[in-house]
Amino acid sequence: MQNRLSIIKNTTLINAYSILLALGAGIWTLTTLLLIASPAMQGVMTYLYIAVAVAWLIVTLFSSGRGLRLSFSALVMMCVCLLAYLFTTIYSHYQTSSTFIVFFCEVILSLLMVQVKINTRTFLLTSMLMPLIGLPFIDSLFVYISQEDSLGMGTSYAFMLPAVCTIVYLLKYIRYDKRLIKFVILLIIVINLVFMYLILISGSRGVILSLIFTIVAIYIFPHDIQHCGIKMKSWRSLLMLLFALFIGIYFWEILEFFNTILKSIGYNFYGLERTVEFHKAGDVFTGRDSIVEIAWDAFLQKPIFGHGLSTFSDYTNDTYPWIHNSVIQLLFDGGVVLFLFVIFPLFRSMRYWFRYSSFDDYLIVLVLFAASVPGSLFSHDLWSLPILWMFVGYSLKYYKCKHA
Repeated sequence: MQNRLSIIKNTTLINAYSILLALGAGIWTLTTLLLIASPAMQGVMTYLYIAVAVAWLIVTLFSSGRGLRLSFSALVMMCVCLLAYLFTTIYSHYQTSSTFIVFFCEVILSLLMVQVKINTRTFLLTSMLMPLIGLPFIDSLFVYISQEDSLGMGTSYAFMLPAVCTIVYLLKYIRYDKRLIKFVILLIIVINLVFMYLILISGSRGVILSLIFTIVAIYIFPHDIQHCGIKMKSWRSLLMLLFALFIGIYFWEILEFFNTILKSIGYNFYGLERTVEFHKAGDVFTGRDSIVEIAWDAFLQKPIFGHGLSTFSDYTNDTYPWIHNSVIQLLFDGGVVLFLFVIFPLFRSMRYWFRYSSFDDYLIVLVLFAASVPGSLFSHDLWSLPILWMFVGYSLKYYKCKHA
């Protein structure tokens, strides 16, 4: 009886952590849905994330830290990020645009929140349920699209996490569900597919690329529930390499071909059409390359320790709020020192993930990566993207699967 009660407590704790992680990762989704319902709620995102972080701390406190397994690499990462912020506030010539409480919640607590056992199914389903909140207001989205011809970059990225989770669940999990549960989940998937359709026809290019990446990654890096690690087949890798080379060589011709075909049958895909137009105008990156060039030149002026976290706006006299590239921002903000402290542990952890990761942990990392990294390379402030730091923190965990 006591053993059974202990199992129930552990399962409840894991599910609670999984739901809170999904809410934290999907904070942009929740904020966007609230703004669609009531535009007066502008600026609520930070408060929502702080509320989720506080709820996570309360759960951890009441469980006496049971389930929390902080990896040494994650602890070092937290200390380095805190020291970098301290360095910015004391020694930097430029003022950071991030307050300490926001930085602590969106970076440090994001690294900490993933240092627990997560139920992948619960995480995916919680993320997939979020768009259901927006069903009563979906007509507002259609009106917005008809007026603006697009969802807008922010709204597109907001719905990316549920879309990625839907793809992963559909391809990897639904086959294991019982018939009645499968029917209910299929209804949820259909609703998510409606939002995914809105992203595809009128969303940002980066979001569409992230969705494509998710499908391709599942195919290239297969992982099944009965084994540990990623089992790559040489013929599949070779096939995908040849396909990637073909796409790379004829990329613009392929885009123009599909754009022409789709327009001829009455479908105008905003992201695809805009990409073709920008290519013809010679400005595919819409000015981002100029911003990156400014940041790179500034990094070369202070290559060791950088200029300080989130100081690019002050550096450019508020001309540009951020750099639109997380790698270059890392170099600009913290120089080579911070860059190596963040990037080296991530690359070192790749060996573990390929050899020993469990089916569930692999899918969590894939979801967090697809929903954060591609977007961070083209937009967003590195230090205001909690889901990116969740990916970093989760990648630094070393939980061997039971088959290892």
